[in-house]
Amino acid sequence: IVMECSPGRGKVVFALQAHEAGKPSFRCAWNPVTPDFVVSTSSDCTACVIDVSQQAVVRRYSHPKPVFGCDWHKTNGSLFATGCQDSVVRVFDRTQDGVLHSLYGHSEKVFNVSWSELLPHMLMSGSDDTNVHIWDITQPAQGAVVLRGHTQNVRALIWHSEIPWMVITGSWDSTIRVWDYRNQRCLRVVADHHADVYGLGSHPERPFLFASSSRDNTIRQWRLDDIIADLPVSTLVLGD
Repeated sequence: IVMECSPGRGKVVFALQAHEAGKPSFRCAWNPVTPDFVVSTSSDCTACVIDVSQQAVVRRYSHPKPVFGCDWHKTNGSLFATGCQDSVVRVFDRTQDGVLHSLYGHSEKVFNVSWSELLPHMLMSGSDDTNVHIWDITQPAQGAVVLRGHTQNVRALIWHSEIPWMVITGSWDSTIRVWDYRNQRCLRVVADHHADVYGLGSHPERPFLFASSSRDNTIRQWRLDDIIADLPVSTLVLGD
């Protein structure tokens, strides 16, 4: 369903049966570069690229098992990634059939994927194997940088909007972790939630202000200012 929203009201623009009837859709993402396109994932083992202007599925990408996470590349309107129950992260080009890259390393279901806006070649994935992987898609054969520390399924993923090497993750272990992925170091563990952490978001104008959502029925706001204040200036600069 595509809806047009305005303050105090909203209306359905169109509804489309993109996936197999009776099969749940897990996630959809709007293309930030080419806004006519949406990608959606489902337990019917497909990812569908929908052209909103045509109100039609323009490509359907089959997977071996149910597909969960999806995210469009932030600067290349053709590329998107998916996370699958078979533990593989896949990168596709919406103008082509087939898979561009299959990224192997997780050992359980990949629930979420997220492209970096500041480092366009970097892709993050979170899995039921409790690990977070950071992939360089220009060198897919070298494998991922692995962030270990969560003790249950990883669900929420976000890249810091101004510090390229900083990523933030949330897990069913009720914690949020802040990482420097360059050295696989956990900078902070936030344990304020009392149940699974599902979502993370950052303020568009205040990059050190975040919100998190949890199965404990709360949405919490928190800040990273003190972490940044404690870091040497040299660590805030991205090297070549």
